[in-house]
Amino acid sequence: MSNRIPRLKQYKLVDAQTIDSTDFFTPATDGRNLEILRYVISWENGVSPDIDIQIQSPYGLAISEDSIGSKIDSHLLWATYDVATVNPNISGASGNHVIDVALFPNRFVRLKFTYNSGTADVSVYVEGKGE
Repeated sequence: MSNRIPRLKQYKLVDAQTIDSTDFFTPATDGRNLEILRYVISWENGVSPDIDIQIQSPYGLAISEDSIGSKIDSHLLWATYDVATVNPNISGASGNHVIDVALFPNRFVRLKFTYNSGTADVSVYVEGKGE
């Protein structure tokens, strides 16, 4: 049996996504066997951006209207976790935030970028460390 600590090497989850008129969601990150996930968010080319960042995690499955019988649609329903000390805001021409998600109760985690106004090009990296 191995005593290796599970790791999620840093990788780019989102590459220079322009957020300029609507909300945006990162792909979900599988946090199985990890006790901490770290998101590094950077933005540039900001023109008066006002974009909130929130942590989301699924809480169930939804069955689509066309899934009659045994077919179940695996679209997840996502809950937003509003923790004031964790949910930063994108503002200014450029900048960055680091969000550490420790011992999150669910396996999957994603970030939601809520558009309020302005525009910015956003990149997101994620990495993790095991138990």
